[in-house]
Amino acid sequence: GRSLADVLRTAQRLERKMQDMPDLRDVDISYRSGRPEFRITVDRAKASAMGMSVYEVASTARLAEEGAESTKFREEGREYTIRVLFDNDEDVGLSDVENFYLTSSDGKPVLLKDVAQVSLASGPVVMERRNRQRAVVLSANPLPGASMPKIQGALRKAIEESRPPEGVAFYFGGEFEQFGESFASIGSALRLSIGLVYMLLCALFESLLYPFVIMTALPMALVGAILAVFMVRASISIVTLIGFVMLVGLVTKNAILLVDYTNTLRSRGLSREEALREAPPVRLRPVLMTTVTMIMGMTPVAIGLGRGSEWRSPMAVAVIGGLILSTMLTLLVIPCMYSVFDDLQSWLRRLFLRRPPARVGQTGS
Repeated sequence: GRSLADVLRTAQRLERKMQDMPDLRDVDISYRSGRPEFRITVDRAKASAMGMSVYEVASTARLAEEGAESTKFREEGREYTIRVLFDNDEDVGLSDVENFYLTSSDGKPVLLKDVAQVSLASGPVVMERRNRQRAVVLSANPLPGASMPKIQGALRKAIEESRPPEGVAFYFGGEFEQFGESFASIGSALRLSIGLVYMLLCALFESLLYPFVIMTALPMALVGAILAVFMVRASISIVTLIGFVMLVGLVTKNAILLVDYTNTLRSRGLSREEALREAPPVRLRPVLMTTVTMIMGMTPVAIGLGRGSEWRSPMAVAVIGGLILSTMLTLLVIPCMYSVFDDLQSWLRRLFLRRPPARVGQTGS
Protein backbone atom coordinates (compact mmCIF):
# COMPACT_ATOMS: atom_id res chain seq x y z
CA GLY A 1 0.00 0.00 0.00
CA ARG A 2 0.90 3.67 -0.09
CA SER A 3 0.87 4.17 3.67
CA LEU A 4 3.60 2.25 5.46
CA ALA A 5 1.80 2.69 8.79
CA ASP A 6 -1.37 0.98 7.48
CA VAL A 7 0.63 -1.77 5.81
CA LEU A 8 2.68 -2.41 8.94
CA ARG A 9 -0.32 -2.53 11.28
CA THR A 10 -2.13 -4.96 9.01
CA ALA A 11 0.98 -7.13 8.62
CA GLN A 12 1.50 -7.30 12.38
CA ARG A 13 -2.11 -8.40 12.94
CA LEU A 14 -1.74 -11.06 10.27
CA GLU A 15 1.58 -12.19 11.75
CA ARG A 16 -0.10 -12.96 15.07
CA LYS A 17 -2.76 -15.02 13.28
CA MET A 18 -0.11 -16.93 11.32
CA GLN A 19 1.72 -17.80 14.53
CA ASP A 20 -1.45 -19.56 15.74
CA MET A 21 -1.79 -21.69 12.58
CA PRO A 22 -0.77 -25.32 13.26
CA ASP A 23 0.64 -25.94 9.76
CA LEU A 24 3.12 -23.04 9.85
CA ARG A 25 6.36 -22.45 11.68
CA ASP A 26 9.19 -19.90 11.64
CA VAL A 27 6.80 -17.00 11.01
CA ASP A 28 8.75 -13.84 10.31
CA ILE A 29 8.09 -10.27 9.22
CA SER A 30 10.52 -8.38 7.02
CA TYR A 31 10.06 -4.97 8.68
CA ARG A 32 12.89 -4.16 11.10
CA SER A 33 12.77 -0.98 13.13
CA GLY A 34 15.33 0.42 15.50
CA ARG A 35 17.60 2.45 13.25
CA PRO A 36 17.61 5.94 14.81
CA GLU A 37 17.34 8.90 12.49
CA PHE A 38 16.53 12.59 12.40
CA ARG A 39 13.26 13.12 10.59
CA ILE A 40 12.96 16.58 8.98
CA THR A 41 9.48 17.67 7.87
CA VAL A 42 9.74 20.78 5.72
CA ASP A 43 7.02 23.43 5.99
CA ARG A 44 6.61 24.22 2.30
CA ALA A 45 4.81 27.53 2.94
CA LYS A 46 7.56 28.92 5.19
CA ALA A 47 10.32 27.64 2.92
CA SER A 48 8.65 29.20 -0.12
CA ALA A 49 8.22 32.52 1.68
CA MET A 50 11.98 32.63 2.27
CA GLY A 51 12.72 31.69 -1.33
CA MET A 52 13.86 28.15 -0.61
CA SER A 53 12.74 24.84 -2.08
CA VAL A 54 12.38 21.52 -0.31
CA TYR A 55 15.37 20.21 -2.24
CA GLU A 56 17.60 23.07 -1.04
CA VAL A 57 16.57 22.50 2.58
CA ALA A 58 17.15 18.74 2.32
CA SER A 59 20.50 19.02 0.53
CA THR A 60 21.82 21.60 3.01
CA ALA A 61 20.74 19.49 5.99
CA ARG A 62 22.38 16.44 4.46
CA LEU A 63 25.58 18.43 3.83
CA ALA A 64 25.66 19.63 7.43
CA GLU A 65 25.13 16.12 8.81
CA GLU A 66 27.13 13.90 6.47
CA GLY A 67 29.43 16.35 4.72
CA ALA A 68 30.22 16.29 1.04
CA GLU A 69 32.78 14.44 -1.05
CA SER A 70 34.74 17.30 -2.59
CA THR A 71 37.66 15.63 -4.39
CA LYS A 72 40.07 12.71 -4.36
CA PHE A 73 43.73 12.75 -3.34
CA ARG A 74 46.07 10.41 -5.23
CA GLU A 75 49.52 9.49 -4.00
CA GLU A 76 51.81 6.65 -5.08
CA GLY A 77 49.02 4.79 -6.86
CA ARG A 78 46.55 5.07 -3.99
CA GLU A 79 43.41 7.13 -3.95
CA TYR A 80 41.87 8.87 -0.91
CA THR A 81 38.45 10.47 -0.75
CA ILE A 82 38.33 13.95 0.79
CA ARG A 83 35.08 14.69 2.58
CA VAL A 84 34.34 18.19 3.91
CA LEU A 85 32.56 18.19 7.31
CA PHE A 86 31.46 20.75 9.87
CA ASP A 87 33.99 21.32 12.63
CA ASN A 88 32.24 19.46 15.45
CA ASP A 89 33.99 16.89 17.60
CA GLU A 90 30.88 15.96 19.58
CA ASP A 91 27.89 13.90 18.51
CA VAL A 92 25.17 15.87 16.81
CA GLY A 93 21.97 16.15 18.83
CA LEU A 94 18.44 17.29 18.08
CA SER A 95 19.15 20.92 18.99
CA ASP A 96 22.25 20.93 16.80
CA VAL A 97 20.22 19.81 13.81
CA GLU A 98 17.50 22.38 14.51
CA ASN A 99 20.14 25.15 14.59
CA PHE A 100 21.72 24.26 11.27
CA TYR A 101 22.11 27.41 9.22
CA LEU A 102 20.61 27.58 5.76
CA THR A 103 20.96 30.34 3.21
CA SER A 104 17.88 31.97 1.75
CA SER A 105 17.59 33.24 -1.83
CA ASP A 106 18.69 36.75 -0.79
CA GLY A 107 21.76 35.42 1.08
CA LYS A 108 20.39 35.72 4.62
CA PRO A 109 21.05 32.95 7.15
CA VAL A 110 18.00 30.92 8.19
CA LEU A 111 17.80 28.34 10.94
CA LEU A 112 16.52 24.92 9.93
CA LYS A 113 13.88 24.97 12.70
CA ASP A 114 12.37 28.10 11.12
CA VAL A 115 11.38 26.26 7.96
CA ALA A 116 11.11 22.63 9.13
CA GLN A 117 10.19 20.48 12.09
CA VAL A 118 12.96 18.17 13.32
CA SER A 119 12.19 15.07 15.38
CA LEU A 120 13.85 11.83 16.44
CA ALA A 121 12.43 8.71 14.82
CA SER A 122 13.21 5.08 14.18
CA GLY A 123 13.45 4.17 10.51
CA PRO A 124 13.31 0.75 8.85
CA VAL A 125 16.51 -1.09 8.03
CA VAL A 126 15.25 -2.16 4.59
CA MET A 127 12.72 -0.38 2.38
CA GLU A 128 10.76 -2.91 0.33
CA ARG A 129 8.44 -2.05 -2.54
CA ARG A 130 6.11 -3.89 -4.89
CA ASN A 131 4.58 -2.20 -7.91
CA ARG A 132 6.03 1.11 -6.68
CA GLN A 133 4.22 0.81 -3.34
CA ARG A 134 5.54 0.20 0.15
CA ALA A 135 5.52 -3.49 1.06
CA VAL A 136 6.03 -5.69 4.11
CA VAL A 137 6.79 -9.38 3.55
CA LEU A 138 5.42 -12.07 5.85
CA SER A 139 7.16 -15.43 5.50
CA ALA A 140 6.80 -18.86 7.11
CA ASN A 141 7.74 -22.49 6.51
CA PRO A 142 5.06 -25.18 6.14
CA LEU A 143 5.29 -28.27 8.31
CA PRO A 144 6.29 -31.50 6.49
CA GLY A 145 3.22 -33.00 4.83
CA ALA A 146 1.13 -29.86 5.14
CA SER A 147 -1.23 -29.08 2.27
CA MET A 148 -0.32 -25.90 0.43
CA PRO A 149 -3.89 -25.21 -0.80
CA LYS A 150 -5.15 -25.67 2.77
CA ILE A 151 -2.58 -23.20 4.09
CA GLN A 152 -3.45 -20.69 1.38
CA GLY A 153 -7.15 -20.99 2.21
CA ALA A 154 -6.42 -20.41 5.91
CA LEU A 155 -4.32 -17.35 5.04
CA ARG A 156 -7.09 -15.88 2.90
CA LYS A 157 -9.50 -16.32 5.79
CA ALA A 158 -7.02 -14.67 8.17
CA ILE A 159 -6.63 -11.76 5.76
CA GLU A 160 -10.39 -11.20 5.74
CA GLU A 161 -10.50 -11.34 9.54
CA SER A 162 -7.64 -8.83 9.85
CA ARG A 163 -9.85 -6.23 8.11
CA PRO A 164 -7.21 -4.46 6.05
CA PRO A 165 -7.82 -0.74 5.50
CA GLU A 166 -8.62 0.65 2.10
CA GLY A 167 -5.61 0.81 -0.18
CA VAL A 168 -3.79 -2.18 1.35
CA ALA A 169 -3.43 -5.16 -1.02
CA PHE A 170 -2.06 -8.68 -0.56
CA TYR A 171 0.05 -10.84 -2.88
CA PHE A 172 0.98 -14.49 -2.49
CA GLY A 173 4.56 -15.23 -3.47
CA GLY A 174 7.25 -17.77 -2.68
CA GLU A 175 6.12 -21.39 -2.88
CA PHE A 176 2.51 -20.36 -3.54
CA GLU A 177 3.51 -18.49 -6.68
CA GLN A 178 5.88 -21.24 -7.82
CA PHE A 179 3.22 -23.89 -7.13
CA GLY A 180 0.69 -22.07 -9.31
CA GLU A 181 3.15 -21.63 -12.17
CA SER A 182 4.24 -25.27 -11.91
CA PHE A 183 0.63 -26.48 -11.94
CA ALA A 184 -0.03 -24.49 -15.11
CA SER A 185 3.10 -25.88 -16.81
CA ILE A 186 2.42 -29.46 -15.78
CA GLY A 187 -1.22 -29.12 -16.86
CA SER A 188 -0.10 -28.02 -20.31
CA ALA A 189 2.39 -30.90 -20.50
CA LEU A 190 -0.31 -33.38 -19.43
CA ARG A 191 -2.75 -32.17 -22.08
CA LEU A 192 -0.03 -32.25 -24.72
CA SER A 193 1.03 -35.78 -23.80
CA ILE A 194 -2.57 -37.05 -23.96
CA GLY A 195 -3.02 -35.39 -27.35
CA LEU A 196 0.19 -36.88 -28.74
CA VAL A 197 -0.71 -40.36 -27.48
CA TYR A 198 -4.16 -40.10 -29.06
CA MET A 199 -2.77 -39.01 -32.43
CA LEU A 200 -0.21 -41.82 -32.39
CA LEU A 201 -2.90 -44.41 -31.59
CA CYS A 202 -5.10 -43.05 -34.37
CA ALA A 203 -2.28 -43.59 -36.82
CA LEU A 204 -1.50 -47.10 -35.52
CA PHE A 205 -5.08 -48.40 -35.40
CA GLU A 206 -6.31 -46.34 -38.39
CA SER A 207 -9.38 -45.42 -36.39
CA LEU A 208 -10.66 -42.42 -34.47
CA LEU A 209 -12.67 -44.46 -31.93
CA TYR A 210 -10.39 -47.35 -30.90
CA PRO A 211 -7.86 -44.95 -29.28
CA PHE A 212 -10.65 -43.85 -26.90
CA VAL A 213 -10.87 -47.47 -25.71
CA ILE A 214 -7.20 -47.37 -24.77
CA MET A 215 -7.43 -43.88 -23.25
CA THR A 216 -10.00 -45.11 -20.70
CA ALA A 217 -7.04 -46.56 -18.80
CA LEU A 218 -5.84 -43.04 -17.96
CA PRO A 219 -8.58 -42.11 -15.43
CA MET A 220 -8.03 -45.42 -13.64
CA ALA A 221 -4.31 -44.74 -13.44
CA LEU A 222 -4.81 -41.20 -12.08
CA VAL A 223 -7.23 -42.50 -9.44
CA GLY A 224 -4.72 -45.15 -8.39
CA ALA A 225 -1.92 -42.58 -8.22
CA ILE A 226 -3.94 -40.19 -6.05
CA LEU A 227 -5.03 -43.02 -3.70
CA ALA A 228 -1.43 -44.21 -3.32
CA VAL A 229 -0.19 -40.69 -2.54
CA PHE A 230 -2.82 -40.23 0.16
CA MET A 231 -2.24 -43.69 1.61
CA VAL A 232 1.44 -42.94 2.29
CA ARG A 233 0.51 -39.36 3.35
CA ALA A 234 2.78 -37.82 0.76
CA SER A 235 2.30 -34.32 -0.62
CA ILE A 236 1.21 -33.54 -4.17
CA SER A 237 4.17 -31.53 -5.38
CA ILE A 238 5.63 -30.73 -8.77
CA VAL A 239 7.52 -34.05 -8.68
CA THR A 240 4.27 -35.93 -8.01
CA LEU A 241 2.66 -34.22 -10.99
CA ILE A 242 5.58 -35.35 -13.16
CA GLY A 243 4.68 -38.90 -12.11
CA PHE A 244 1.12 -38.28 -13.35
CA VAL A 245 2.50 -37.27 -16.75
CA MET A 246 4.66 -40.41 -16.84
CA LEU A 247 1.58 -42.57 -16.29
CA VAL A 248 0.07 -41.34 -19.57
CA GLY A 249 2.71 -43.26 -21.47
CA LEU A 250 3.05 -46.22 -19.09
CA VAL A 251 -0.51 -47.40 -18.49
CA THR A 252 -1.67 -47.29 -22.11
CA LYS A 253 0.69 -50.12 -23.11
CA ASN A 254 -1.50 -52.73 -21.33
CA ALA A 255 -4.60 -51.59 -23.18
CA ILE A 256 -2.65 -51.47 -26.46
CA LEU A 257 -1.62 -55.12 -26.01
CA LEU A 258 -5.19 -56.15 -25.30
CA VAL A 259 -6.88 -54.18 -28.09
CA ASP A 260 -4.27 -55.10 -30.69
CA TYR A 261 -4.54 -58.84 -29.95
CA THR A 262 -8.34 -58.63 -29.99
CA ASN A 263 -8.20 -57.09 -33.48
CA THR A 264 -5.75 -59.81 -34.54
CA LEU A 265 -8.11 -62.56 -33.39
CA ARG A 266 -11.05 -60.94 -35.19
CA SER A 267 -8.99 -60.77 -38.38
CA ARG A 268 -8.52 -64.55 -38.07
CA GLY A 269 -12.26 -65.06 -38.23
CA LEU A 270 -13.32 -65.03 -34.57
CA SER A 271 -16.39 -63.08 -33.51
CA ARG A 272 -16.07 -60.06 -31.26
CA GLU A 273 -17.28 -61.91 -28.15
CA GLU A 274 -14.97 -64.86 -28.77
CA ALA A 275 -12.01 -62.56 -29.32
CA LEU A 276 -12.74 -60.59 -26.13
CA ARG A 277 -12.98 -63.82 -24.11
CA GLU A 278 -9.70 -65.19 -25.47
CA ALA A 279 -7.53 -62.03 -25.56
CA PRO A 280 -7.32 -61.17 -21.79
CA PRO A 281 -6.07 -64.63 -20.62
CA VAL A 282 -3.49 -64.76 -23.41
CA ARG A 283 -2.22 -61.23 -22.79
CA LEU A 284 -2.29 -61.53 -18.98
CA ARG A 285 1.26 -62.86 -18.79
CA PRO A 286 3.03 -60.10 -20.79
CA VAL A 287 0.91 -57.44 -19.05
CA LEU A 288 1.92 -58.71 -15.60
CA MET A 289 5.56 -59.11 -16.61
CA THR A 290 5.93 -55.53 -17.84
CA THR A 291 3.94 -54.06 -14.96
CA VAL A 292 5.82 -55.96 -12.24
CA THR A 293 9.13 -54.98 -13.85
CA MET A 294 8.25 -51.28 -13.73
CA ILE A 295 6.94 -51.54 -10.16
CA MET A 296 10.11 -53.27 -8.96
CA GLY A 297 12.23 -50.65 -10.69
CA MET A 298 10.33 -47.85 -8.94
CA THR A 299 10.32 -49.49 -5.50
CA PRO A 300 13.78 -48.25 -4.33
CA VAL A 301 12.78 -44.69 -5.18
CA ALA A 302 9.42 -45.10 -3.43
CA ILE A 303 11.06 -46.49 -0.27
CA GLY A 304 13.16 -43.36 -0.03
CA LEU A 305 16.78 -44.42 0.28
CA GLY A 306 19.48 -41.78 0.44
CA ARG A 307 19.52 -38.03 0.79
CA GLY A 308 16.72 -36.06 -0.75
CA SER A 309 14.59 -39.19 -1.06
CA GLU A 310 11.55 -37.49 0.47
CA TRP A 311 11.55 -35.19 -2.57
CA ARG A 312 11.62 -38.03 -5.15
CA SER A 313 9.53 -40.62 -3.31
CA PRO A 314 6.03 -39.21 -4.09
CA MET A 315 6.66 -39.52 -7.83
CA ALA A 316 7.48 -43.23 -7.56
CA VAL A 317 4.54 -43.81 -5.21
CA ALA A 318 2.17 -42.16 -7.71
CA VAL A 319 3.53 -44.26 -10.61
CA ILE A 320 3.29 -47.52 -8.64
CA GLY A 321 -0.27 -46.79 -7.49
CA GLY A 322 -1.37 -45.88 -11.00
CA LEU A 323 0.19 -49.03 -12.50
CA ILE A 324 -1.37 -51.37 -9.93
CA LEU A 325 -4.93 -50.07 -10.20
CA SER A 326 -4.86 -49.65 -13.98
CA THR A 327 -3.49 -53.19 -14.46
CA MET A 328 -6.17 -54.68 -12.22
CA LEU A 329 -8.98 -52.88 -14.01
CA THR A 330 -7.63 -52.90 -17.57
CA LEU A 331 -8.44 -56.60 -18.11
CA LEU A 332 -12.00 -55.93 -16.95
CA VAL A 333 -12.84 -52.45 -18.20
CA ILE A 334 -11.12 -52.46 -21.61
CA PRO A 335 -13.15 -55.40 -23.03
CA CYS A 336 -16.37 -53.66 -21.97
CA MET A 337 -15.30 -50.36 -23.52
CA TYR A 338 -14.18 -52.22 -26.64
CA SER A 339 -17.69 -53.59 -27.08
CA VAL A 340 -19.26 -50.17 -26.54
CA PHE A 341 -17.03 -48.35 -29.04
CA ASP A 342 -17.23 -51.18 -31.55
CA ASP A 343 -21.03 -50.90 -31.51
CA LEU A 344 -20.69 -47.12 -31.84
CA GLN A 345 -18.36 -47.52 -34.81
CA SER A 346 -20.76 -49.94 -36.52
CA TRP A 347 -23.66 -47.54 -35.96
CA LEU A 348 -21.69 -44.60 -37.39
CA ARG A 349 -20.66 -46.67 -40.38
CA ARG A 350 -24.27 -47.58 -41.11
CA LEU A 351 -25.31 -43.95 -40.61
CA PHE A 352 -22.77 -42.27 -42.88
CA LEU A 353 -22.07 -45.02 -45.42
CA ARG A 354 -25.70 -45.96 -46.10
CA ARG A 355 -26.40 -46.26 -49.85
CA PRO A 356 -29.06 -43.90 -51.22
CA PRO A 357 -32.33 -45.55 -52.34
CA ALA A 358 -32.51 -46.52 -56.05
CA ARG A 359 -34.61 -44.35 -58.35
CA VAL A 360 -37.80 -45.61 -59.94
CA GLY A 361 -37.00 -47.63 -63.08
CA GLN A 362 -33.33 -48.00 -62.12
CA THR A 363 -32.06 -51.54 -61.90
CA GLY A 364 -29.16 -52.61 -59.77
CA SER A 365 -26.69 -55.37 -60.22
